[in-house]
Amino acid sequence: MSGLAVQASDTANGAKGGVITIEALLDLDVKNSSTEAKGSTSGGGGQKGGTVNFRSFTTGILTDGNSKIDVTEATLPTASST
Repeated sequence: MSGLAVQASDTANGAKGGVITIEALLDLDVKNSSTEAKGSTSGGGGQKGGTVNFRSFTTGILTDGNSKIDVTEATLPTASST
């Protein structure tokens, strides 16, 4: 896959991102690709990012520094130190 390979985004006010599931028998190659399941970052309702699932049944998932998975949401967890 390359470029904006798969998208299940809904960024309208209060919207939720969708679910993306990609499975392969052999290598799943997501190098140089962008996978998006963005949700809204504003508005009322249950806005949140979506879910992305990758699975290779027999070998591996290939990525590189240009691979991007974006599940942007309105409420991001805050860092904490313990």
